[in-house]
Amino acid sequence: MLQTTLKSNQNLKKFLFVSSQAAAGPNLQTEPLTALDSCNPVYHYGKSKYQAEECAKQYMDKIPLTIVRHTSIYGPINLGPSVTASIISFTRWGLFPMPLPRFIIRIAVYLIALLRILLGKPYRGIFYQLNYIRYNDWRVSSSAARVDFGFEPQISMEDGLTETVQWMDQHSKKEVELV
Repeated sequence: MLQTTLKSNQNLKKFLFVSSQAAAGPNLQTEPLTALDSCNPVYHYGKSKYQAEECAKQYMDKIPLTIVRHTSIYGPINLGPSVTASIISFTRWGLFPMPLPRFIIRIAVYLIALLRILLGKPYRGIFYQLNYIRYNDWRVSSSAARVDFGFEPQISMEDGLTETVQWMDQHSKKEVELV
């Protein structure tokens, strides 16, 4: 895509390459991560995003390229194994997802798969992101986006969490998967 852009869009004002916080990996320090910190992706998705960023950087001197990394997404209608599910599990049932050693999760996944096969029921498996849950700190700084493009969140964290919990409460009949 960048090669085609280079050849056909000589007057391009901005190319926005949307990556993911997974490219940087979890935060292992006390301060929020910035774009200047080294990357340490921990699973396949993050590694592929990091590799894509590295490829894109080769065009930075030829194309007005900006790379942005989105963080975890939460909010109404986000019903998967996510930040939202963690929030609602804690607020509603007093349960907070606890990171378990990888081998215990694998044993449980294999046992569930085996039972479903034996019982003839379909398997909704966990595939490769087992190590994702070992990391509980993905804090990042949005200061560069604030400086570079004047980014300001439209919804505060407090308002966003309140809206999310209210939405989840109103739609509590639907199954919510715990992280």
